[in-house]
Amino acid sequence: LIYDLLDLSLGGTESVLWLMPNVELRQTLKLIQCVLIVSQFNIIFGIQTKICMVALFLARACEGFLFPLNDFFYGAVISLILIPAQWSEGTEKGQQYSWPRDLLVLQTSWIYFATAILKLGPSFLSGGDLYVRQNYLGKFLHWPYPEFYLKWISTLPANAFFSWTAILMELLLSLCLFLWWKKKNLRKKMRFLALVLVVLIHGFAALTTNVFFFGLSMIAQVFFLTR
Repeated sequence: LIYDLLDLSLGGTESVLWLMPNVELRQTLKLIQCVLIVSQFNIIFGIQTKICMVALFLARACEGFLFPLNDFFYGAVISLILIPAQWSEGTEKGQQYSWPRDLLVLQTSWIYFATAILKLGPSFLSGGDLYVRQNYLGKFLHWPYPEFYLKWISTLPANAFFSWTAILMELLLSLCLFLWWKKKNLRKKMRFLALVLVVLIHGFAALTTNVFFFGLSMIAQVFFLTR
């Protein structure tokens, strides 16, 4: 909801259309964003949640097809998984089916496992990717990195250290989430470790690669899924 409010008010997704004077597409985007905002607002306050969850899925899917970004498709998939959670027939009053939550936990575990595996290429393992990104932010965009840090990231070995650390932490986070789902007796320990890892991973990503909102979303996702 916060994302869509900011996206609509600041024209984030709409800015992609600056080379395309397509008035109809702009109006369609604004309509989709309004449906998203109203649906999410109603879901938060428990107003027609079943209908609004379906509307949320359809609107996010349409947004994804108009603007094919992984974030939108991922949001659509999450909405689709959550639809059955709103239909609690056959369960005790006030309860919901547990499998949508289990599926989301496994999906989140898979995300970190897959991203770690996808990083196993020479450009990332050598530190080259992080070298370019961090030095661009520090030297050209003048991010307030400490002087010692600027000197450190000006070498490939330092960036390679960060790269390998990121991969190992993502693999460990994936394992923690899987064990949280599989071993009920380990849930407290796995949840604590998972929260520490997800904050470190995305906190570092936010400060060094300028990836903020996605990181906050994933931290919140791990926090709520493992409660």
